[in-house]
Amino acid sequence: LLEGARGTIPIEPISPATDPLPVDGAPGVPGPAPLMSAVFPRFRSEYASMATRVAFIEGLVHDLVTLAGDKPINAYTVADARKYKDAATALPPNWRKLKSLRHLSLPEALKAVQGMTFDKPAYATTHAKLGGLRRLFTWLASEYAESRVTNPFNTVRLSKPNDTADNAAWDPFAPPALERIFTRLASPPKKDVELAWLSVLGLATGARLNEVCQIHAADIGSHDGITFIRFTNRRENGNAGMQLKNSPSIRSVPIHAAALGFRVNGTTLAEFLAAKRGDGALFSLASKPTGKKFSRRIRAWDAKTDKTSFHSFRHNFTTEAQRIGIPSDVRLRLEGHVLEGMAGRYGQNYRAEAADMELLALRNEWLQRMKWKVLAHSALC
Repeated sequence: LLEGARGTIPIEPISPATDPLPVDGAPGVPGPAPLMSAVFPRFRSEYASMATRVAFIEGLVHDLVTLAGDKPINAYTVADARKYKDAATALPPNWRKLKSLRHLSLPEALKAVQGMTFDKPAYATTHAKLGGLRRLFTWLASEYAESRVTNPFNTVRLSKPNDTADNAAWDPFAPPALERIFTRLASPPKKDVELAWLSVLGLATGARLNEVCQIHAADIGSHDGITFIRFTNRRENGNAGMQLKNSPSIRSVPIHAAALGFRVNGTTLAEFLAAKRGDGALFSLASKPTGKKFSRRIRAWDAKTDKTSFHSFRHNFTTEAQRIGIPSDVRLRLEGHVLEGMAGRYGQNYRAEAADMELLALRNEWLQRMKWKVLAHSALC
């Protein structure tokens, strides 16, 4: 089992089986569906720009097929998912690099470690593996709707440890820290103007840094007085879309009125957006260096702790949404999360959901109830 997207070891690509379609009428199978080995090349091709991530998921699929068999994509069960989880937690970290195990197949390694004492895999590692397969099956359900694929990994969960470093997560910014950050960002030097706009959008929409860095002018929409952002991995003009974390990240998110009125060096966000034309990118900054730059700035402003970063804005968004009682299904979709256990209005057709302006208006009503005093203060200046 791969330990993560970094430092992975090569695994033989999955090749399609000679007979990719099962026979009609197989017990428990809704109808003809391709085998897992037959569909992965399509997944690999669609996400060719995310080679590292695809290689990681391909390794996970390789192990799933080894454990549960190369089945039609609609025939995998929760029992198969649990078998995978049990295997992922039963082997030592980086077991394929261990001299005593690296020559063994996955089933052989599982037998060999019985009775052995070793450190368990990190929670984050196993969580990432289950999440990777969960996202793959979400994609399968969307792309092969006629096969009625269910996601067996939706109900498989790990018990999160309470006393290890794995439990560490980013904290939301405390109110004094937010005040210091946005006071500085209201009048930044020219080199930090883009950082200011990214921060405003990060706090007011709950979007990931990687998402806001990729916004193009064409992604900004307006409907019935609502200014919103389309987070999409496909563009109408044929250009490559955003590289999003997963399919549920496809969504439309209204921009809070306080954010539109926030002034950076005297210019409001609404004015900044109105000045952009065409399909050009709003920002020139990439997410990884921007995250590091942001951390350096807030450290200098005495607003940094060991557990805060740009991602903390996302946690502030969640905290505020919960405080004012935004329904969980609304909050989860605004943040780009899957509605686990709930089909939602459009099931897993996220593009159709993102285009529903009636749904956008309903979500906007909730989002506008959020109170962002640190943004509203600038709007009055």
